[in-house]
Amino acid sequence: VYIGQLHANWENAQDGLGQVRNVDPAGLLQVVTWHCSDVFCGKNHGDSIYFVDASGTPRLTAKARLPLTKGSFARDVACSNTSVCAVSLTWDGIVLVDAHEGPNQYQ
Repeated sequence: VYIGQLHANWENAQDGLGQVRNVDPAGLLQVVTWHCSDVFCGKNHGDSIYFVDASGTPRLTAKARLPLTKGSFARDVACSNTSVCAVSLTWDGIVLVDAHEGPNQYQ
């Protein structure tokens, strides 16, 4: 069943789209990484992750900025069954982002 599409051009028109992973067990929320550092794609590429609501027609619901040094970017992402996502960064370690509804959502 085709539901809809969302063109992911938030950071670059053609380059750098990374991974898409389920955030919640039902697959209604997706997290998207961008694999293009500011060294190659200009300023602010790959320094955020994006959350897409996939419960109907896909739509961007949130952007979470990541604490990165110059040239670093988000690589891999995995989310727990409680909607906490671990994002590995090329040079800066790992960041945990809480995507569960509440006061810390997307932080």
